[in-house]
Amino acid sequence: MATRVLDSHALLTFFQDEPGAEEVEKLLARAEADSHKLLLSVVNWGEVYYNTMRKVSQPAAEEIAREIAGLPIELVPVGIDLELVRCAAAYKAEGSWPTQTHLPRRWRRCATRNWSPATRISNKSKMRSGFAG
Repeated sequence: MATRVLDSHALLTFFQDEPGAEEVEKLLARAEADSHKLLLSVVNWGEVYYNTMRKVSQPAAEEIAREIAGLPIELVPVGIDLELVRCAAAYKAEGSWPTQTHLPRRWRRCATRNWSPATRISNKSKMRSGFAG
């Protein structure tokens, strides 16, 4: 069985019914028929979520997330989990990486969650890398 990898642009093209959407639809139909396997990185998933939230709304991004979950696509982790990617996409869509004290209430659970040591970044390294609010 062949394996294909989708990126965020392919999925956005599909969902927005832009030129090329029919090619993505063919890939999805083949994956549904078990002709090949489709993969999507959680980072690309986050890009789709971010772009939809920024250009449309958070409810639209959540709807796209549900639709992706129903497609024959396997999400591929990259050392972080989907909830962290969702939070990062939402932070980005809101325009900045806020500090925890300035974090909107709905995102505080992301900032206070105990991430694995591989994904936890200290406040000092956030400051050095420019990700602090």
